[in-house]
Amino acid sequence: MKLRDYAELTASSIFTALEMTPTETQHNTVIDLIERRLIATAVDTRNWCADHALERSKIGKAAGHQISDELREATEALITNLSSMR
Repeated sequence: MKLRDYAELTASSIFTALEMTPTETQHNTVIDLIERRLIATAVDTRNWCADHALERSKIGKAAGHQISDELREATEALITNLSSMR
Protein backbone atom coordinates (compact mmCIF):
# COMPACT_ATOMS: atom_id res chain seq x y z
CA MET A 1 0.00 0.00 0.00
CA LYS A 2 1.36 3.43 -0.95
CA LEU A 3 1.34 6.51 1.26
CA ARG A 4 -1.23 8.01 -1.09
CA ASP A 5 -3.55 5.09 -0.33
CA TYR A 6 -3.19 5.71 3.41
CA ALA A 7 -3.87 9.40 2.86
CA GLU A 8 -7.05 8.59 0.91
CA LEU A 9 -8.28 6.21 3.63
CA THR A 10 -7.57 8.79 6.31
CA ALA A 11 -9.33 11.57 4.39
CA SER A 12 -12.37 9.37 3.85
CA SER A 13 -12.46 8.53 7.56
CA ILE A 14 -12.26 12.21 8.47
CA PHE A 15 -15.06 13.19 6.11
CA THR A 16 -17.21 10.31 7.37
CA ALA A 17 -16.60 11.30 10.99
CA LEU A 18 -17.51 14.90 10.20
CA GLU A 19 -20.55 13.70 8.24
CA MET A 20 -19.69 15.85 5.27
CA THR A 21 -19.42 15.35 1.56
CA PRO A 22 -16.54 17.44 0.22
CA THR A 23 -16.16 18.66 -3.30
CA GLU A 24 -13.59 16.86 -5.41
CA THR A 25 -11.19 19.79 -4.96
CA GLN A 26 -11.60 19.74 -1.19
CA HIS A 27 -11.19 15.98 -1.11
CA ASN A 28 -7.97 16.11 -3.18
CA THR A 29 -6.59 19.02 -1.13
CA VAL A 30 -7.06 17.10 2.11
CA ILE A 31 -5.51 13.96 0.61
CA ASP A 32 -2.50 15.99 -0.57
CA LEU A 33 -2.05 17.56 2.88
CA ILE A 34 -2.21 14.18 4.61
CA GLU A 35 0.18 12.60 2.11
CA ARG A 36 2.73 15.40 2.58
CA ARG A 37 2.52 15.02 6.36
CA LEU A 38 3.01 11.26 6.09
CA ILE A 39 6.10 11.78 3.92
CA ALA A 40 7.49 14.41 6.31
CA THR A 41 6.87 12.07 9.26
CA ALA A 42 8.60 9.19 7.49
CA VAL A 43 11.61 11.39 6.68
CA ASP A 44 11.80 12.75 10.24
CA THR A 45 11.62 9.22 11.64
CA ARG A 46 14.31 8.00 9.27
CA ASN A 47 16.57 10.90 10.22
CA TRP A 48 15.97 10.28 13.92
CA CYS A 49 16.80 6.58 13.53
CA ALA A 50 19.91 7.33 11.49
CA ASP A 51 21.13 9.87 14.06
CA HIS A 52 20.59 7.52 16.98
CA ALA A 53 22.12 4.55 15.18
CA LEU A 54 25.13 6.71 14.40
CA GLU A 55 25.48 7.76 18.05
CA ARG A 56 25.50 4.13 19.16
CA SER A 57 27.59 2.69 16.35
CA LYS A 58 31.26 1.95 16.43
CA ILE A 59 31.87 3.61 13.07
CA GLY A 60 34.30 6.47 13.16
CA LYS A 61 32.66 9.86 13.53
CA ALA A 62 33.75 11.11 10.11
CA ALA A 63 32.51 7.97 8.35
CA GLY A 64 29.28 8.11 10.31
CA HIS A 65 28.64 11.71 9.34
CA GLN A 66 29.37 10.91 5.70
CA ILE A 67 26.85 8.06 5.75
CA SER A 68 24.27 10.26 7.47
CA ASP A 69 24.82 13.07 4.94
CA GLU A 70 24.47 10.65 2.03
CA LEU A 71 21.22 9.28 3.47
CA ARG A 72 19.85 12.79 3.89
CA GLU A 73 20.77 13.69 0.30
CA ALA A 74 19.11 10.53 -1.00
CA THR A 75 16.00 11.28 1.04
CA GLU A 76 15.82 14.85 -0.27
CA ALA A 77 16.18 13.58 -3.84
CA LEU A 78 13.38 11.08 -3.22
CA ILE A 79 11.06 13.76 -1.86
CA THR A 80 11.86 16.05 -4.80
CA ASN A 81 11.11 13.24 -7.25
CA LEU A 82 7.86 12.33 -5.49
CA SER A 83 6.76 15.96 -5.42
CA SER A 84 7.53 16.46 -9.11
CA MET A 85 5.40 13.43 -10.03
CA ARG A 86 2.25 15.39 -9.21
